[in-house]
Amino acid sequence: MRARRISLLAVALTGLLAATAAALQEGSRQTSEYTLTETRAGHPTAEDFVFDYVNPDDPEAKPPAVRHVVTVLPRGGRYDASVPASCTATDAELTAMGGAACPEDSAIGGGVVTVDSGTPGPARIVTADVEFFNNAEDPDGEFIYVNTIRDTGARTIIRADVRKRRTITNAGMLPGFPPDGGAIDTVDLHVDDVRRTVDGEERAYITTPPSCRPKGTWLPRVKFTYADGVSQVVRTEVPCTGGEAAG
Repeated sequence: MRARRISLLAVALTGLLAATAAALQEGSRQTSEYTLTETRAGHPTAEDFVFDYVNPDDPEAKPPAVRHVVTVLPRGGRYDASVPASCTATDAELTAMGGAACPEDSAIGGGVVTVDSGTPGPARIVTADVEFFNNAEDPDGEFIYVNTIRDTGARTIIRADVRKRRTITNAGMLPGFPPDGGAIDTVDLHVDDVRRTVDGEERAYITTPPSCRPKGTWLPRVKFTYADGVSQVVRTEVPCTGGEAAG
């Protein structure tokens, strides 16, 4: 009888987990397109990130505040932080000088981010121009965001860890309406195809996997974790060709 109760409990828990997963999928808190610009296997590539955060219960309301974003290259893809130059400026220097505090050849991209402060009125949405810089002095590589708010020139600095094929970004509390402050609303960012020749060999900051899946696609993914602890994963199908690494 005890074994039967345990079995029934396991079935119930499995059903509950499946229902919870389905509910989270139905209540998606973001649309996400994480794509690579190169379709050939084993080639240098750039990346594009387009995210749009939304409150699934009320699309006109402030979206949930994302706190942790992990982007993952398709299996076999890789970052090489030793390829771009390194920006070793401190947060204080970056806040005061912006991108001018970094060597020009440490720049690796940028874009635009909007934040929903939740504050009623025309100042609700705040727009920031983003510059990306590489810091190879960090053991695995570091991705520096220099965010400059339009109209005010105020800056915030975010540092993300780069580990093998992952970029791990922690977004702290942003100024805005309580209880969770401002919430990132939209993201439109680009990471450049950066290359450097070393001893006659071309190396790339980002390289696509050495082969293409039989289905003809790669599956880069993004994991979003929110202030209330909810996590959601989005995969993007990216077309690919080829099966052997090329320069």
